Amino acid sequence: MSTEALAHTDPYANLAASYDRLAEWAVTEQQESARGHMADFLQAFWEPGPHSVRRVLEICCGTGLMLSELTRRGYTVTGLDRSPAMLEQARRRLGADTTLLLSELPEIPAEAGEFDAVISAAGGSNYLSEQRIDATLAAVARLLPPGGTFVFDVYGAGFFAKLFDPAEPRVMALEMEDTSYIWTFTTAADSAHFDMAYSQFHRAGDGIEGRAGGGAGESWVRTRDLHRFYRLPHDTVRRLAAEHGFTGVEVHDNYTSAPSGPHTLYDTWTLTRGTA
Repeated sequence: MSTEALAHTDPYANLAASYDRLAEWAVTEQQESARGHMADFLQAFWEPGPHSVRRVLEICCGTGLMLSELTRRGYTVTGLDRSPAMLEQARRRLGADTTLLLSELPEIPAEAGEFDAVISAAGGSNYLSEQRIDATLAAVARLLPPGGTFVFDVYGAGFFAKLFDPAEPRVMALEMEDTSYIWTFTTAADSAHFDMAYSQFHRAGDGIEGRAGGGAGESWVRTRDLHRFYRLPHDTVRRLAAEHGFTGVEVHDNYTSAPSGPHTLYDTWTLTRGTA
């Protein structure tokens, strides 16, 4: 087996090609909500609101899974992500007519325009420290009219309790036909952030792709990336949302009507831009 370790400022550069399969695994094995269920929740939240929703911006849009779901439901969508590799996959999925923007939050380019609603699905906001969440909320508020909404999800208290142990690292692995993953979860001493070291083993192009079980002549490539997450306490989000003019701030348990609690794996936040 040959190995190659690569460092990327884009933590999704090595994962973009297999991200969609990982997303399916997260739904079936890690209790993440499917994109169709997320879209149902969004529509139910938007429809009774004072502001009709047609134009939607997704920040941290990834490979465009959520954008594709909303497009099928008749919304006009724009996507923003910091990863060129993820946006390349989104372009393949959505075609040339969808606007996709390369930018790292809290920067949202002026050419993004104005929107009826902004969303962020599948935990992208967990990469933002409190300072960057503060600035991102300010940027989103500037895009929205009175009554416009911002819905985003982040990892909840149950997620961090499940995967991160302050006393020692935790390790989880996943094997697919042509790709395997090893995740190592570590916690900063002061719990200011949580690191997920991501090792990916991908079968190299040696003319024997798809051969079950591997063999002595088989070659694999290893890539490694670091993903740093920040916990977003409820009181922090509520305070920052109020400072930037959002009202009706609520946090739900994983795209349901149930309130988030201490065992919630995924917090879903719903915010409305104030009308005053």
